[in-house]
Amino acid sequence: MKKRYFLFLLLLMGFWMKQVKAQDEMTIFINESVEDAVIAMEAFGSPFMKAIGHDFNQGWVNTADPMNFGQFDIRLVATASFAPKSDWTFAPADYGLYSPVTDPDEATAYTNSFVYTNSTEMPTIFGDPTDATITMTAEVPNSDPPARIKVQSDLTLHTLGEYEIRGAPMLMPQVNIGLVKGTQLMVRGLPPVDVPAYSDMEQLEATYFGFGILHDIKQWIPGLKVLPFSWSVYGTYSNADLT
Repeated sequence: MKKRYFLFLLLLMGFWMKQVKAQDEMTIFINESVEDAVIAMEAFGSPFMKAIGHDFNQGWVNTADPMNFGQFDIRLVATASFAPKSDWTFAPADYGLYSPVTDPDEATAYTNSFVYTNSTEMPTIFGDPTDATITMTAEVPNSDPPARIKVQSDLTLHTLGEYEIRGAPMLMPQVNIGLVKGTQLMVRGLPPVDVPAYSDMEQLEATYFGFGILHDIKQWIPGLKVLPFSWSVYGTYSNADLT
């Protein structure tokens, strides 16, 4: 009886160790591949963030005269920024997502990246759509020699470029409020807005919030405040997210 119980315990431990090994592989794969996938997404979407960043930094003021205390207005600010051709593609090698080897079946051939492609050039969100082979790998714990399990996927990368959209036009509300001592507060923002794209990218959203301060400095310089011109400085802060 004790012998059977011992054998059952050994079988149970063997099954448990096998499950732990599989979980270790999956844990490594999830942790590392997500990190690499985020890098790839940043490379893909950064030109869009750059374009809307230019949009959000334009059109804050159209006069150096701050509003008087208690005055306010609401305006719609229209801006547009377009991506240069250099922002239509990115090189995976620049982001550590490229493996130049000719025999990807060899364990030693893999780069440190868990998500990579052998393509030397990939489109950004503004580039032309293209077919690509993406490789995802996971290390096998305690393997001798070192080895990885591998999954390859052939996919078409869809972009805004297939609709000839190479930039980010933007229309956003802005509220200006006059404060004390020749100071004006400016606030603008957008709720989550769907980025125009093909149907499978409907979850791509952009959000934005920003504020700024305009201040009349001419009033603080003796002899200048009586002269017939305006002189102000302003600063702004903006935060945008692409999800």
